[in-house]
Amino acid sequence: MALLVDFMYRLDYTSTDAEENALMYALGDKLDIAGLKILASSKFATTFPLSSLRKTESASVFETVCSTTPASDQGLREIVGERMAEYLLANGRLPNSLIINISTHEGFAATVLAAFEKRFATERGIIEGTEWLAECEDCQFKQEIECACGGPMKLFLDE
Repeated sequence: MALLVDFMYRLDYTSTDAEENALMYALGDKLDIAGLKILASSKFATTFPLSSLRKTESASVFETVCSTTPASDQGLREIVGERMAEYLLANGRLPNSLIINISTHEGFAATVLAAFEKRFATERGIIEGTEWLAECEDCQFKQEIECACGGPMKLFLDE
């Protein structure tokens, strides 16, 4: 509550804790204070770095983000999704505690996948909206799913 009072008097508050910032964001949502949501979102982004996903408390932060705001509010979910996508690209998989949490919150897996797709495309210089096609290695027939001849397929970008 002290952080909220701080914000009301100074239009700012001091917190270096991601979970506190997520709670301040939720208060901004509940009290319909757009400025608090914007500030809390910015503070959350800096207090929830990629390295925090390696820590066990990241599951608690994730749970706070998903349980204190409606699923339609993507503000903090997008930040968490981006961090998870970065972690996934760097490490090949997410920590088990986060995988379990993702499955319990409807729609969050889609947020992570969208962030992963965007990050993957950016890292590889893929232009948004490019079509992925498959080419049969035996007859070079190109189509979106599988070759009519049943030969092995390889993915490539349609340019």
